[in-house]
Amino acid sequence: MAYSYNVYTGNGSTTQFDIAAPYIRREHIKVYVNYVDTAYTYVDNNTIQLATAPGAGVRVEVRRITPAASLLVDFADGSTLVAADLDAANLQHLYLEQELDDNLKQTVSIDPATGLPNAGGQRIVNVGTPVSGTDAATKTYVDNIVTTGVPDGDKGDIVVLGAGTSWTIDTGAVTNTKIGTAAVSADKIASGAFTDSISSTSITTIATPNSVKTAYDLANAALPKSGGTVSGTLGVTGNVTLSSTGFLRIPVGTTAQQPTPAAGMIRFNSDTIQFEGYGTAWGTIGGGAKGAGTDQVFFENDQVVTTSYTLTANKNAVTAGPVTVNSGATVTIPSGASWVVV
Repeated sequence: MAYSYNVYTGNGSTTQFDIAAPYIRREHIKVYVNYVDTAYTYVDNNTIQLATAPGAGVRVEVRRITPAASLLVDFADGSTLVAADLDAANLQHLYLEQELDDNLKQTVSIDPATGLPNAGGQRIVNVGTPVSGTDAATKTYVDNIVTTGVPDGDKGDIVVLGAGTSWTIDTGAVTNTKIGTAAVSADKIASGAFTDSISSTSITTIATPNSVKTAYDLANAALPKSGGTVSGTLGVTGNVTLSSTGFLRIPVGTTAQQPTPAAGMIRFNSDTIQFEGYGTAWGTIGGGAKGAGTDQVFFENDQVVTTSYTLTANKNAVTAGPVTVNSGATVTIPSGASWVVV
């Protein structure tokens, strides 16, 4: 507990502060705003007022400083002793002792629990330039050593040049094991370190999340070299060559599942058990003979024409009969073409 002062914290609006310590004269009270001696006025004997409210978090100290250079009461021979003079004289000595005790508590002292110097959370100022290895050093001295006092040369993973003004980290020196958890935060990444370019060949510029996602989407849509299932539109505009000795699987479905046709479509018809393609109409693609096991003996065709059909110009057709043409269906044979039923 302090005898002679009290410390407050400004809030940006308060201008009046209590005088916590008794005093002899008003001029013995000092007010320090952020350690600066600041003028004030008295509201009453126990309260002072500042002209401007200290900002939020600013330190405000109201302190009694009793003069020590001269006596407040000078007794003369033959004078009448009065209680007020005796009190003033005694209070001057008492207050000086209290202020001395407060000051000692705010200076560096030996902590009896540890035997080490304790500054009580205060800064130590006016420290001289260190000479011996165990001397204390000022911030300016340390900053100078860090920035300009390091001699040139190889310091392991770091090369120092220009008397400490230039530091270069060796290639490969910074590894995952040397970077602490959460050591790299957003405020430590230089502006412009990221780029949205996904076509850059740079191996040193970091990509943004947007460019990473774009690259991921492209890779996700690509046909894996090891094979797999591809869905959706790939947007391939060039020729495609398959050099694998495996297979290319095309769509399989029934006749009813034929898609809206477009020239160039191919699929396997699970009803006719044949490959089919679309030029101007759906038709069988190639197709060899069938048979059990590995036999290729039988060429099969339907026995009923249910839908009108026109033979391709300058082409002949052969069908194993008998064949029935349903009512409403027509088989058209162009001039110069033949349809043989055997």
